Amino acid sequence: MSVTNISTIRQATVLLVATLLIPYYPSAKSPNEDLKLWYDEAATIWEEYLPLGNAEMGMMMSAGVMEMLLQSHDGAITLLPALPTAWTSGEFQGLNARGDVEVSCRWSNGKVVNARLRSPHEQIVVVRTAEGHEVEVQCYPNREIRIEL
Repeated sequence: MSVTNISTIRQATVLLVATLLIPYYPSAKSPNEDLKLWYDEAATIWEEYLPLGNAEMGMMMSAGVMEMLLQSHDGAITLLPALPTAWTSGEFQGLNARGDVEVSCRWSNGKVVNARLRSPHEQIVVVRTAEGHEVEVQCYPNREIRIEL
């Protein structure tokens, strides 16, 4: 038998033994193992839950930006309620407001220029700007409504 064959047989034997013994090797306990938190039920409000990682931070950041651009908490859709002064012009498309209304908006000099609404069902929607302009709009199923302000 040549030296190469013996070396190959040794490597194969070591690999086979290691493969068979790994499941029985006692795993080391993580130093942070005792720091795990367990809860009996899921959180019911956002202040109660613990973030699982950076994904939640990303979602909170994007939700915060969306809240600066569009709010619909009080029965009306408010456009640009908390627009930063540095964002003098821009647009957003496809944000969803309460009532299942898809909203797009364009602004210039910090003020709304126009907005577009689309709803899957017929409804009356109140649209308001941060400057105090308010308009009541009749939406029809899957038809885009354009508002010039």
